[in-house]
Amino acid sequence: MKERVRRLSLRSVVRIRAVGGRYEKFLSDCLDRGIPLSQIEPTDEGVQLTVPAGSYRRLHRLARRNRTRLRVEQRNGIWFQIRFLRGRWGLIVGAAAFAALLCALQNLIWTVEYTGISLAAQETAAEILYEAGLCSGAWVTPELLEKGEQALLQWQEVSWAALNFQQGRLMVEAAPALDTLSVESNEPVDLIAAADGVILSVNAQEGFVCKTAGQTVAKGDVLIAAHQPDRNQTVRKAHPKGEVIARVEQTFTCEQPLRYQVDAPSGILESQYTLQSFWGFWTPVEKELPETGEQKVYHRPVSVAGFSLPATLTETLWIDHSAQWMDLDADSARQFARYACMKALYTQYPGAQIRTSTEKESWSDQLLSYSVTVCFDADIARAADVEEP
Repeated sequence: MKERVRRLSLRSVVRIRAVGGRYEKFLSDCLDRGIPLSQIEPTDEGVQLTVPAGSYRRLHRLARRNRTRLRVEQRNGIWFQIRFLRGRWGLIVGAAAFAALLCALQNLIWTVEYTGISLAAQETAAEILYEAGLCSGAWVTPELLEKGEQALLQWQEVSWAALNFQQGRLMVEAAPALDTLSVESNEPVDLIAAADGVILSVNAQEGFVCKTAGQTVAKGDVLIAAHQPDRNQTVRKAHPKGEVIARVEQTFTCEQPLRYQVDAPSGILESQYTLQSFWGFWTPVEKELPETGEQKVYHRPVSVAGFSLPATLTETLWIDHSAQWMDLDADSARQFARYACMKALYTQYPGAQIRTSTEKESWSDQLLSYSVTVCFDADIARAADVEEP
């Protein structure tokens, strides 16, 4: 480590060996003429000493006068390490120009860092900032930073956001949005049965219970009332809350054709690349992409060997779609139909527990008519003013 420090020192010195002749007289002559010598050490053949690089040429005449031979053993100092640049002014000017260019382009965005949001949210935030004009290669101004912050604050996925820019780095700090609490209506509404069934349990948190476990109810019957008169015929009000678990039997039907037409990708792709930086936009090959079909746009920062550059590469991908006929076999059609029926069941009764099910199917001219009768346990309490899906 010390040897490396000596080699890169700003003070350039030469370690030499004086051999033969009258080397004692040689040392005296050097001191008489004010040549600074240091680290003088005697050897078997003469003496070792260190002299500044600027005084090395003055030693030769004194050495010849005293018949002493000088041998250079080591050169230390940063000027000896960069002597290969002597006469190569292009390398020096290029390095200086590159350093000056880096200092002049500090207002450009070289890299963007995100804090506080997930990777999926970072992609969306990058698209929002791109629409606001903030991306790798953009020239940053206070007005542009404020515009980007306002665009992020209008995004519903974050509760707050801040942009900080320093020396080519745009730092995006944000926090995920908290779940908003829904405000309940102040108007009392009865909880009614969404289907016919036999009540298994009633868990009323608020309101007046009208049905108990073991009773059979029909669709539309009041389960938990919002109004009830007392002994003085004074109507009391409440906001019914709770769940009523009942055993329900219901039939779901679906018709699934064996041959149907879909809009699917045809396998034809076209792509176009555009490089964006502080000088503007540059497209190597201009293409006219069709207006029909699906079009996707990706924005990626440019980097070389892990080093970020102030530029953004935009890829426009065009995917051709065409109408295609899909053919299903009997098993596939049956699975599609059952999935549609089960989806309808769980959409209408979330969290339903199936007890038994009976399936029926009939075929006619490339069409499957599928029905399933399901016996299940589910919460059938619904607010009276809420329509069934």
